[in-house]
Amino acid sequence: MNIPLQQFYIERPQIDALLEQAVKNPIVTVIAGAGYGKSHAVSSFVHRFPAKLVWIGLHDRDNNGGRFWEDYVAAVRLMNKETAAALTETGFPSTKRKFVRYLSIPDREERFIFVYDDLHLIHNREVLRFLEQSITSPYPNISSVLLSRTEIPINLMGFLSRGLLAKITQEDLKFSEQEMREYFRIRSIRVSEETAGRVYARTEGWAFAIRLAGEVLIRAGEDSEKINWYGPLAFRKNIFKLIEEELLSTVSPELRKFLIKMSLVDVQQADMLRELGNPDIMQELDRVGSFISLDTYMGVYNFHPLLLQYLQNLTEELSEEEKREVYMKAARWCFDNGSKLSAIGYYERAGDYLKLFKMIATLPMLLKGETAKTLLGITLRAPQRIYDEYPAAYIMKTRLLITLARFEEAEKEILGIIALLEKRDDAMTNQKIARALAGLYNNLGLMKSLNCQITRDYGFPRYLRKACDYFAVSHFLPGLPTSVYNVSSYVCRVSIPDRGEMEKYLDALAAAVSYVSVSLGGCAYGLDDLARAELAFYRGDFAGAEEFSHTAIKKAREQNQYEVENRALFFLLRLAFHRGDAGQIKIILKELENQLAQTYFLNRKIYYDIVTGWFYVQIGQPEKIAPWLKSDFEESDLNSILYGQEVIVKARYHFTSLEYPKALASLQSHDEQFGCNAFLMGKIETKALEAVCRYKSGNREECFAVLKEACVLAKPNGFFTAFTELGRDMRTLSSAALDDPVFFKDPGSGGKAGGAGNVVDRELIERLNTAASAYAKRQALIEKEFEPRTKSRFEELSPRERKTLVGLYQGLTGEEIALETDRSINTVKSVIKRIYYKLGALNKADAIRIALETGLLGTEKQDRENGRYLRI
Repeated sequence: MNIPLQQFYIERPQIDALLEQAVKNPIVTVIAGAGYGKSHAVSSFVHRFPAKLVWIGLHDRDNNGGRFWEDYVAAVRLMNKETAAALTETGFPSTKRKFVRYLSIPDREERFIFVYDDLHLIHNREVLRFLEQSITSPYPNISSVLLSRTEIPINLMGFLSRGLLAKITQEDLKFSEQEMREYFRIRSIRVSEETAGRVYARTEGWAFAIRLAGEVLIRAGEDSEKINWYGPLAFRKNIFKLIEEELLSTVSPELRKFLIKMSLVDVQQADMLRELGNPDIMQELDRVGSFISLDTYMGVYNFHPLLLQYLQNLTEELSEEEKREVYMKAARWCFDNGSKLSAIGYYERAGDYLKLFKMIATLPMLLKGETAKTLLGITLRAPQRIYDEYPAAYIMKTRLLITLARFEEAEKEILGIIALLEKRDDAMTNQKIARALAGLYNNLGLMKSLNCQITRDYGFPRYLRKACDYFAVSHFLPGLPTSVYNVSSYVCRVSIPDRGEMEKYLDALAAAVSYVSVSLGGCAYGLDDLARAELAFYRGDFAGAEEFSHTAIKKAREQNQYEVENRALFFLLRLAFHRGDAGQIKIILKELENQLAQTYFLNRKIYYDIVTGWFYVQIGQPEKIAPWLKSDFEESDLNSILYGQEVIVKARYHFTSLEYPKALASLQSHDEQFGCNAFLMGKIETKALEAVCRYKSGNREECFAVLKEACVLAKPNGFFTAFTELGRDMRTLSSAALDDPVFFKDPGSGGKAGGAGNVVDRELIERLNTAASAYAKRQALIEKEFEPRTKSRFEELSPRERKTLVGLYQGLTGEEIALETDRSINTVKSVIKRIYYKLGALNKADAIRIALETGLLGTEKQDRENGRYLRI
C-alpha cells in the first residue's frame, strides 16, 4: 500500500498530537488490525509535517531482496532522482559493504520521515535484516514510522529499553463517537442521536466499519432510522457482504470488472489503470468514494485493504484471457520502469514464458544466490511446451543450476537435452535448435572449466568447440553484460604442484578462449594471456608477466572484458611494487578508478575495493581500505564461484593492524571448492601469510611447519613471489628459520640435515630472505611517496565532525560533547558515525588511533601552528 490521500478525511487532533510527540523518537510503531486507519492517520500527519517524506509500501513480493529494492528505489526516486540512481547502482544491501555504501548515499542532513507500510507482510531474513539495520542506524534527523497489523518482526528492544521508541496502538486509533459524528457531518449524513449511538455501539470505533456504515446510511436516506444494525461481532463477520451490497452493487458492471482486474496487480499504478480502463471508467472510479483514492504524489490508486481482499476473492469472475491481459500490461509497465524482476514475475503469471526467458537471457551470467534461486524456481515451473517451442530456454535453466554450483544436476540435465536435440535431423540447419545446442555446450564447457581444479579434467575445450560449430548455424550473440567473463580467485585453475600441470591447463584454456570468444561475443577474450601473466608473475618472471598483462588488457578492452582488464591491472600494480616504481603505481590506480565508470562491469566497485585494499595494506595505511573488508562477519557480495581474493586482503588488513588471531580466522574462512585453497597459488599465498601470522603470534613450531608446507607447494614450479610480497615480515621469518638449529633437519632421517625427505634446504630459504629484503626496501620508498598529507585529510571532515573528533580525543563522552556543543545526543551519535565512515574506523579507539597516526590530532602547539586548533 502506498501513501493514501483519502477523500472525506476528518481532522483528528489527538492522533496528530500523538504522532507529533512520537516522531521526536527515531522509531515509531503503529500496530493495529485491518481497517483501523493506520495509513490514513499517518499520511494525514506526515503530509503536513515539515520533513522530507519517503513512503515505502510493502507487498508479499518484497520477500525477495531484488524485488524489494526495486520498490524501495521507486519510493526514493520521488524524493530525489539522483539518490535513486545511486541506490539502483549499489543494489540491494545484502552485505555490510553494500549497507555502508547505502548509508553514505542519501543526503541525511535534512529532516526525513521514512514510513514502512504493511511491515507484517515481510518475512524474508535478508530484507528484514536490511530494514533493521536501516531503521536502527543512528541518524537523529530521521524518524522511521513502522505500520503493521501484527508485532513488528525486527528487534527493537534496544530502542524500547532506552526510551527511543514510541508506540501507537489499535486503541489509540479508534474513532470516538464525536469523531464519527463529525465524519457523518462532512459527508452530509443526517442521523438522529439515537441512530448515531447505535451505529457507534455496533462499529466500536472501527474506522472501516464507520465508513461502510456511512455508505449504508447514504443509500438508506430517509429510511436510515429503520435500519436493523448488526451487533459488533456480526458486523465484522458480514463485512464482505456489506462491501458487496453497499459498495460494489452501486457501481456499473464495467467498473466492477475493472476493480476486480486491478486486484490482480501488486501496486495499482495510475498509468497502468489508464491503459486498462477507458475515460468513462476512470471518471466513475474517481467518484467511488472513500474506499479508493488517487495518490497524486506516488501516481497510485489506493484500495482499502479489506476492499482489495474482497475483490481478490472475486477474480474467478474474470476469464483467463482477461487475467492475462492485466498481467501482460503490468509486466510491460514494470519493464519500462526498470523493474526487471517484477516484470519476470508478471510474465510468469501471464504464462508468457517466452518473454520471461528472453528477459532472463539479458541478465549477468553469474547471479547472486537468492536471485538465481528465484529464477530457477520459475524455469522449473515452466511447462514443457515452452522448451519445445523455445529450446534456448534450456540454456537459461542450466546456467542457473551452474550459478548455484549444482554441477552434477546441471551436467545431467545438459547432456540429456543435448542427446535429445542432436537426434533431430535439423540439428545443424534449424537456427533455434542450433542456438540451444551452442548455449548448452558453452554452459557445459564453462562449468567443466570452473570445476577442473577439483577434477583435473582439462578436456573442457571440446565442448566449447562444439558450441562454435553450432554457433556457425545460429549466428546468435549475447550482449552485455552476459558476455562479460567473470574472473575467479585465481586464473590458473590448478590445485596440485605437479610439474607440467600448469602447462596442461594453459593449453586447454588457450583453446577454450579461441572458441568461447567467438560463440559468446568476445567473452573471455584475453583470459589466456591473463593466465600466462599470472603464471609468470608467481614464478618471478616479471618481464613475462608485464608483457602478458599488457596483451590481456589490449584484448580485454577490444571486447569489453572488464574483469580480465581489472586483474591484469592488479598484476601491473604488484609488479610496480617489486620495481619500486611509484609513478607507475599512480598511473595504474588512475586506470582502476576509470573502470568505475563502466556500467556493464557489474562487480567494478567490489574489485576496486579489493585491489585498492591490497595497495593500502602494502603502503602501511590499512585504515583507508573499504570498511567491508575490515569486517569479521562480512559475507561475500560475489557469487561463491568468484569468492576468494577479498579473503587475502582482509587477512592482510588484520595482520598489518597487529590482529593476528583475526588474520588467521580470515585465512580459514575459505570456500574449499572455490576459495583460495582450491587453487595451488592460493594455497601458497595463504600458507605464506599464515606462517608470518603464527610467527608474530609467538608460535615458532607451528610457524616453521606452515612455512615448510608453503615451500613444498611452491618449489616444483618456483612460485615464490607470494613469499617476497610479505617483505620485511618474510625477511624476519626467513632469518629466524636460517638461525634455527633444527629447521633444516628432516624428522624422517633421524634429525639429520639435508635428509632425502626434506625439500626445504638452506639455499631456498636464503633466496626467500634476499628477495623479501630487496622488496622491503623498495616498499619503504613507495610508502614514503604515498605518505598522507595531514591537512587535506583533516579537511575531509566538516567543522562539526572535526570538533567532535577532538572531543573524543580529549576523552569526552557523547553526552558531554552534546552538552558542550548544545546538540542532542542523537545528533552527536550521527556525527560520530560519519567520522567512523570517513576515517574507515571500526570504533572510537580505532578512530583516535587513525587520527593520531595520520596527524589529524597533534599537540596543541602543532595544531595552533597548522591553523587548526579547535575548541569545542
